[in-house]
Amino acid sequence: ESTTGALHGGTLLLMQPEIFAMNTAPKAPRDGEHAAARALFRDLARSLQQMRERYRLTRELEALSAEDRQRVLDEMRISQSDLDHFKTAGPEELLPRMMTEFGIDPASIRLNNRDVLHDMQRVCGSCTSQRRCRRMLAAGASLQEYRALCPNAGTFDGMREATGAD
Repeated sequence: ESTTGALHGGTLLLMQPEIFAMNTAPKAPRDGEHAAARALFRDLARSLQQMRERYRLTRELEALSAEDRQRVLDEMRISQSDLDHFKTAGPEELLPRMMTEFGIDPASIRLNNRDVLHDMQRVCGSCTSQRRCRRMLAAGASLQEYRALCPNAGTFDGMREATGAD
């Protein structure tokens, strides 16, 4: 076997070339790291798409006359201050994820309980803990931790009880 010598602090170190190459070569990402990176980019793309959609809708509402805008807000059952908060908030991202954590099907609520959904969106949109909520959802916190944080937790629990879910 051949060896390679390297001078380190006045001491000659002998190394086998294949071991030296293995220790200095850049490490290839593992499959789990690829999956995590893909999930991160997918979440980022979804967030950007939601921001664009929120911006588009905001511009459409701002283009309406004051009377028409108020009519739309009344139909949506939200106030102007709620709308102002929705411009920056992200209930369309967090609420479905939190509903899923509580064992509630967001699609079913969208179809069958639109009034309740609008109220939950308003509550979620005005929540001051959205950053913490996002971190907890990413970390996979416990249902007890979500209950302590989420202002919609009581509604979620009531919906679970109404459907007989555990």
